[in-house]
Amino acid sequence: MKKKEEIFVTKSSLPPLEEFLPYLEKLWETRLLTNMGEFHEHFKKELSAFLSVENTELFVNGHIALELLIESLGKREKLSPHPFPLPVPPMPL
Repeated sequence: MKKKEEIFVTKSSLPPLEEFLPYLEKLWETRLLTNMGEFHEHFKKELSAFLSVENTELFVNGHIALELLIESLGKREKLSPHPFPLPVPPMPL
């Protein structure tokens, strides 16, 4: 029986493994896989330069960014409460 060819709706695009290995080796050396690691800080710096701005912050999602913005502007009491108990998951457009 002939094997059917699989058709993927989405399939990740990856660089060649040999190009990616130096980055993995650096991660193994530092063991910093989350926020505030070397790659995180490097990306913030490069993004600031690209956007020609002094400060840049990175957020896990837009909901968290909006929460911080609302808090920093002191507008919490002027807005209606969020109808969901947890952050809304991203949905396809």
